[in-house]
Amino acid sequence: MLFSSEAAAEIAAAADRLAHRAEHAARQGLMTVLAAFLGPLMTDAALSCLSIVGNVLIFGVGVNLAFGKRIKVANYLPALVIAVIWSLF
Repeated sequence: MLFSSEAAAEIAAAADRLAHRAEHAARQGLMTVLAAFLGPLMTDAALSCLSIVGNVLIFGVGVNLAFGKRIKVANYLPALVIAVIWSLF
């Protein structure tokens, strides 16, 4: 055998870490390209609506932390997209 089983396991783990880093870099690159395309759509009105909805969602998280899970904040995440679309019309 060319490598011991420990060395082979170490090489496999290093390859997995490298693949994970490449996937992460690709995801970051995709987000950067997407942001470049969406940049012109983000007017002051769109950012204002996005900020208001974001603040309400953060308030919901705070209520959940203070009083127990009463508000399902994840159900309101589509409101972020709707707020931007709303401001365009």
